[in-house]
Amino acid sequence: GLAYLVLVLRHRERAIGPFLIPLLLAFSLLGVLLPSRAPAAPGTRGSLFAFHVTFAILADAAFALSFVLSILYLIQNRQIRRGRTGVLFSRLPSLEVIGRMNRTSVTIGLAVLTVALVLGVFWAEVVWRSLADPKVEWAVLTILIYGFLLWMDRRGWEGPRVAVLSILGFGVML
Repeated sequence: GLAYLVLVLRHRERAIGPFLIPLLLAFSLLGVLLPSRAPAAPGTRGSLFAFHVTFAILADAAFALSFVLSILYLIQNRQIRRGRTGVLFSRLPSLEVIGRMNRTSVTIGLAVLTVALVLGVFWAEVVWRSLADPKVEWAVLTILIYGFLLWMDRRGWEGPRVAVLSILGFGVML
């Protein structure tokens, strides 16, 4: 919800809301209704860990938003190429606006994930005494993919290639 609010304030475009708000509500409801499976481990207490988790969740949300925007971009792009504009087409912003929103979402996610990774590394050194963990490796790979996406976007990549790379980055993040 916070990532979407940033996009609305930055781009003044509310047309994506009807696609995102139901997902936000469904996942929030699932989070509240599903029982917690394990008690908190002793190393998961403290403000450093709390900030790490908060930033990691915000990054995940920004990348999920980018994923949804990329899918909407590909659907609308396909409708335009086929010359069939339907109800969905009239509800969505232009491809350019969706592309800018995607870039903003990826930028937010990349910045926040980098902060979460740095906080997590500091926390892991204190608690684990080792950084050899798949979570760290996958987070670095996610940062590299989204960083490559933004780098290529600045060098002229646009449209479907950026959308597909954004979807790939979300898959790696998951």
